[in-house]
Order: sequence, then C-alpha cells, then structure tokens
Amino acid sequence: AGPAGSAGPAGSAGPTGAGTPVGAGTPVGGSAAVGRLRLRTVARSAVAVTGLFLLSTVDLLLARHHLRGADSGGYVAAATVAKTVLALPAAVMSAVLPRLVAAWPLPGRTRALAAGCAVVVGPAAAGAAVLVAVPGPLLRLLYGNGYAGATGLVAALATIAGLTAVVTMLTYAGLARSGASIVVPWLGALLEVVLIETRHGSPTEVVTGSAGALAPTLLLIMFIEVRAWRRRPG
Repeated sequence: AGPAGSAGPAGSAGPTGAGTPVGAGTPVGGSAAVGRLRLRTVARSAVAVTGLFLLSTVDLLLARHHLRGADSGGYVAAATVAKTVLALPAAVMSAVLPRLVAAWPLPGRTRALAAGCAVVVGPAAAGAAVLVAVPGPLLRLLYGNGYAGATGLVAALATIAGLTAVVTMLTYAGLARSGASIVVPWLGALLEVVLIETRHGSPTEVVTGSAGALAPTLLLIMFIEVRAWRRRPG
C-alpha cells in the first residue's frame, strides 16, 4: 500500500476518499434514464389530462356546432353552470396523486384509493346534488332570466359532471400505477362524439349522447381500477 491518503487505481478513492470523480454516485447513462423516465411521466400525464378534458367538454363543442339560436345559448349556459362542480376535484387531484403513487406498492392501498375518492368525488357529488335540487339560482345569477328554460339541462348536466368526477379520480388512480386505463377517457370521448353526431337535433339529444357515452366509460374504468387496487401488492 502507498502512503496514507494516496489514491489507488485510477478513479478509485484512497482511505480519505480523495480522487473520487465528480458524479461518481450516478451510473453511466443514469441521467439519460432519468430523463426518459421523466419524459414518459409527462407524456402519460398529458394523455390522462387531455382525455379527461375531451370527455368533459366535447358535448359543449358539438352543441355549439350543431344547435342553433336559443338552443345553442341555453346549452352553453347550462353546461357552464353544471361543469363548475368539476373545478374542485381538478384542484385537489394535485394533492391526491402523490398519495396514490406512494400507496400503490403497499398493503392496504385500497384505503388510499377510498380516501382519494372521498376527497375528490365527495365535493363534486355535493355540488351536483345542489344543482340538481335547485338549478335555477346560479343560472339566473350568471345569465339573468334569459335562459330560465334551461334549468332541466343544468340538472342533467350536473349529474353527468358529478359522475365524471368519479372517472377523473379513477383515471388518476390508473396514472399512479402506470396503468393503461388512462386511455379510457379517450374511448369515452370518442363514443360521445359518435353518439352526438348520430343524434343532435335538440339539447336533449346532445345530453342523451353525453350520458350514453359516460355510462360505459364509468363502468369500464371502475372495473379496471377497483380490480387492480384490490389485488395484493407484488
């Protein structure tokens, strides 16, 4: 052995740690791997968020395209009021998602899923219930008395929005476990386009198409995610 503190072979440390290269703790190619991981994470998040956006707004876009006059204005007014129930779930998901990611590899992870559902879906369901019960006041507050006949649309669309919050929560549950279920909202949005394009002669037909697409979308993602989260970790 050489004198104390001298370096051994090139790139290795002597007793004092002298000679350790900068970044020796990072494997070769580690930065590239981390970069690829982050890119995949961003891409998957974009898929999930965009799919949810389309699922919750494509009916409004198609209503604007197909309906005319008071029908178009009434649908836009009712949808604007009803979809406010989705604002809070979207805001709290940023806090819920890291908890789901942390819970996924652990036993008892279904508790994290249930807690997330309570935090995300609970407020949306409560807001939807209020709008279903008394749809008129907020509609009048935002648009005056010009769309008084759209209260029925508000109630229907609020119900759809409340159920969409469940899809939102379960899509993020799929994102947390790197599951393929993040594409389910895209399938739902595509089905919604097909149904509304088939029948769009009135606001009622547009709402019916939206509800008809949401039902199988909700059932499919519930089946996938509840089954996945109930499986034993590992």
